Amino acid sequence: MPALRSARWWQAGVVSDHDAAGDRPRIPVPVPESTIDVPDLIVSVELDDDTVSAGDNLHGVAKLSNHGRERIAFVTGPVLGGIRTEHGTCLAGDFAGPIAPVGIVVDLGAGETRGSTSLVGTRSCGPDTVVPPGRYETVIRIPVTFHDQDGPPSAHHLLVRPGPLITIRAPRLPSTKGRAPST
Repeated sequence: MPALRSARWWQAGVVSDHDAAGDRPRIPVPVPESTIDVPDLIVSVELDDDTVSAGDNLHGVAKLSNHGRERIAFVTGPVLGGIRTEHGTCLAGDFAGPIAPVGIVVDLGAGETRGSTSLVGTRSCGPDTVVPPGRYETVIRIPVTFHDQDGPPSAHHLLVRPGPLITIRAPRLPSTKGRAPST
């Protein structure tokens, strides 16, 4: 049975740390903490690339593996991630954009694995418009809701796991190739 933790709640439906008024970031944005522990659930993340331009998103797959003897079953939504400096306590960048709520059923027997699409954003959470180039650690957030057979869903929980290291390069400037020089 998963153990609940008393920790800060990160609402599963929130996909941005940017406020609506002018889309200004809130500073600092703490790295969310897990509100639940599922010891037998191993999460590994494989991204399509390990280098990205600042402000762009990375796509990948979060592999969820049951390393225990009991079934692990829950409903999840979009698996989103942000970035932080290695072992940092605040997010340097995150995903900011609309995501449709999705109810993905995860039902893993002992030894089973399944993938879930993940999206890691690098939009700056700081005062600058882009994250500075450099090496960053990804942080993956997996919303978890358990369902009792005879009752309503339990409270929403959040499972947070570190992901792979990535390199952020300077943002690409718009190309002027093929355009007439301005006079």
